[in-house]
Amino acid sequence: MGGLANLLLSSISRLVMLLSERATRRLARGLAWLIFGLFGYRRAVIAQNLEASFPELGLAERRTLSRQVGQHLVLTFLEFLRIPRYAARNFDNVECLGLEHYEAAFAKGKGVLCLAGHLGSFEMTAAAVARLLRPNKSWLIVKPLPGGVDRFVVSVRRRGGTDVIPAKGALKSVFWALKRQELVAFVLDQHAPGDTGVPVQFFGRAAQGLVALAVVAERTGAPVIAASAHRRPDGTHLLVLHPEIPFEAQADRAQTLQQMTQVYTRVIERAIRAHPEQWFWSHRRWKPALRPSKPA
Repeated sequence: MGGLANLLLSSISRLVMLLSERATRRLARGLAWLIFGLFGYRRAVIAQNLEASFPELGLAERRTLSRQVGQHLVLTFLEFLRIPRYAARNFDNVECLGLEHYEAAFAKGKGVLCLAGHLGSFEMTAAAVARLLRPNKSWLIVKPLPGGVDRFVVSVRRRGGTDVIPAKGALKSVFWALKRQELVAFVLDQHAPGDTGVPVQFFGRAAQGLVALAVVAERTGAPVIAASAHRRPDGTHLLVLHPEIPFEAQADRAQTLQQMTQVYTRVIERAIRAHPEQWFWSHRRWKPALRPSKPA
């Protein structure tokens, strides 16, 4: 079954790569209407998340935003399938600003930690920054997907230039990457269950934030920079690397890790608020902790 999934996705990817950019956007609009409109996939989750996060918006505004979110999510998936095509053109559809912030962090000699989220065409822009930073290697921490789907996704990421570290047991690999002066990206905008998370406020509501980035920053002293991306009206993409986020030690370790995870969460929230139509609102981000958290 895994081999069949890999073959099917590879075939779909080859077909999607044949499309023009205009045709790809049209296909995204049609598929979004089908998936989120006709079949209503995660439509209620998106609506609830938007209502709670933007209470100042009227119903009509939120419905418009919800449609934009659906179209963005489908287009982002199609762009992921097209990564080999964009890589062959050296990602000429992505503009990067703030490279000097990466260079300043890299000059500290401790490797670089990157704070990221599911904003904009996050897979494609991750591949673009990986290509941009060569010969220095960059890694993305990810949760493996089932069987053949994971093989396909990893192959596309690697063809684009992104190497991956499985999330389970990732710390050892992360420490080695930092020792080799490499960049490691942590995606911090999803629910962190159990002892992987600490309480944070996200869009004014209680959530669980992944504590791993704060743990690694504390242990290694590696600088943390943020990366945010969004799709522009002309279909191109802007990727911004931001200045280093200062590490703020508190009275005790647990408080430090919680405070820094909150700081990182605020950075992500600000980026999402600037382009709310381009975030992963179909994700069930606000969940209670399953058990008390214990920082690593």
